[in-house]
Amino acid sequence: MRQLENAVYRAIVLSDGAFLETVDFPQIVACASGRETALSDIETVPVPAAPIHIDTATARQRAFEELPPAQDRFLDASGEIAALAQIERAAIVFAIEHHGGRMSRVARALKIGRSTLYRKLHEYGLAEELINDAA
Repeated sequence: MRQLENAVYRAIVLSDGAFLETVDFPQIVACASGRETALSDIETVPVPAAPIHIDTATARQRAFEELPPAQDRFLDASGEIAALAQIERAAIVFAIEHHGGRMSRVARALKIGRSTLYRKLHEYGLAEELINDAA
């Protein structure tokens, strides 16, 4: 916790922008992406000629990455609403992965009984997959 406080304090003191960005945390960038990446990021930031007050600082333009829109989990590949069985199966698979295959926790998270969970596993053909994974 103390290291985080120090990193934020350092970034606030040394930043000339109106808000903090990734480049203001070179030690974190160095740990995540390597020293060379951190050094190249720091070199691209313009250096002011004199100290400026935070209230008069201009905001740096943020570089927004153009991400493709995420497909809605309730739509199938053709853009139609997925069948309830597909959505339910995906929720069960996600819950099993999230809870590490502990079925009592999966059932509790899905708010269904364990017998209902096992029935749905067989119904969606997931029971065989789980048996094969366990073996």
